[in-house]
Amino acid sequence: FDGDVFALAKARASIGGVLGVAGGARWRRLKLCPFCEGRDDFSYRDDAFRCWKCGQSGDVVDLFAALRGLSRFDAACALAGLS
Repeated sequence: FDGDVFALAKARASIGGVLGVAGGARWRRLKLCPFCEGRDDFSYRDDAFRCWKCGQSGDVVDLFAALRGLSRFDAACALAGLS
């Protein structure tokens, strides 16, 4: 069941959507990292993100969990619309 929740969350949400910015398959940059506020260090695409300054990286579930202070499972449930 857990794997289904993560797959559903990734199918329903994108990193651009969580950040409230344009997304896509190509790598893009944010002006500020949402974690360390490093300038021009945060790169993302729909399925992955990374800050080259603080080292935060992962997928949409990792990003949502870190921004909201949730466990990965709780973040996946929220993104999947199960909470």
